[in-house]
Amino acid sequence: MVIQLRVDERLAHGQVCTTWINTLGATHIIIANNKVANDNLQKTIMKMGIPSTCKSIFTTLDNAIGLLNDSRSESLKIFLVVQTPEDALYIMERTQGINEVNVANFGQLVKKDKKIVVRVNPCLLLDEDDVEAVKKIKEKAKFVYFQDIVGHPKQTIKL
Repeated sequence: MVIQLRVDERLAHGQVCTTWINTLGATHIIIANNKVANDNLQKTIMKMGIPSTCKSIFTTLDNAIGLLNDSRSESLKIFLVVQTPEDALYIMERTQGINEVNVANFGQLVKKDKKIVVRVNPCLLLDEDDVEAVKKIKEKAKFVYFQDIVGHPKQTIKL
C-alpha cells in the first residue's frame, strides 16, 4: 500500500531518505523516474542515504505501476517518490489506492525556464501544465497538500 506519494524534483535526498522514511514508517521506497532508473551513478548516490531498514527500488514509471498493481504490494508500506506532478498523475491514472499526495518540492530544477502561474510556496512553483496535473490529482486522491518538511503543517493546495 502506498502510504504517501511525494512529488520532489530532487527524488531521494537527505530529508526524504532519513526524516520522511522514518516518520512514515515506510518499509519500501520506490523512486519512479525513467531517467534515474537507467543511471547507475545516480542510483548509487541516492541509495547512500536510504536507511538499511527500508528496501529501495529505483524503477521506471511503468515498472512502478506494475509493482503497485501487484497484490503483494498491499501488505507493504510504500513511500513513492516521483519528480513531477505529471509523473504522479501518470501513475495515479494507472493504479488504485493512492490516497495521499504531497506535492512538496517542485519548480526550481526540472523546469527552470517555465512560466510560473502559481507559487504555492517558494519550494513549489507550478506552470500551466503542472496546475492541470495537480487539479487532476486532486480529483483522484483524498488528500493533496504541500508539506516540505516533517513537522511543518500540511498546506492544502488551492488552485
